[in-house]
Amino acid sequence: MQVTIPIMMSAFDDTGSLVALDGHRACSHLIGHIDTQTNKVAREWRLLANDELPTDALNPSYLRKIYSDIPYRTKQQLREQSLEKAKQLRLGWRVVFVWAVVVPAGVAVLEWWSDWLGLVVLMYSLYKAIEKALRLTGKWPKSKAEVQKEAEDTRMRHHHYHCERNAEGFERLKLENFERWAREEIRAEAQSLKRTPGKDGK
Repeated sequence: MQVTIPIMMSAFDDTGSLVALDGHRACSHLIGHIDTQTNKVAREWRLLANDELPTDALNPSYLRKIYSDIPYRTKQQLREQSLEKAKQLRLGWRVVFVWAVVVPAGVAVLEWWSDWLGLVVLMYSLYKAIEKALRLTGKWPKSKAEVQKEAEDTRMRHHHYHCERNAEGFERLKLENFERWAREEIRAEAQSLKRTPGKDGK
């Protein structure tokens, strides 16, 4: 079976920005495809309209068959996964609450009917149940880790406030970060290509 999917080629600099070929080519993108009339490779320095592309290139079934080994997820699948994860989190919270609060309290009440030791167990279990209930409802005194997390959240809100007050400066900072990350990723990819084994496997 002959594959007739068009291929578009472009060049990018170390920040991932497109290398413009103005003055050299009519377009900065080269598209190659099989001309269905001549059955030869056609090269176009321009963006093709849908009606100029081979029919197979616009056929979803054909594309799924050609790229069957490439994993993908649809928007509907992502939405369903998010809903399922949220459902599991809600169920997990309910299970934790029942086991941490309801079950100890119930066991404590049953133990109380047995003997004097049940009273001790009752007091301790009720204490643990109340502690868990207060923790789950956010009324228990915060631990050191929780205090640190709140401090981190405060710093984030502080940064957010100043970013809103100086939106232009924030945009410049984002651009600088994106460019630095792009350079690092491109440099790492280039290094991995250099380490590709040769014909002798070395």
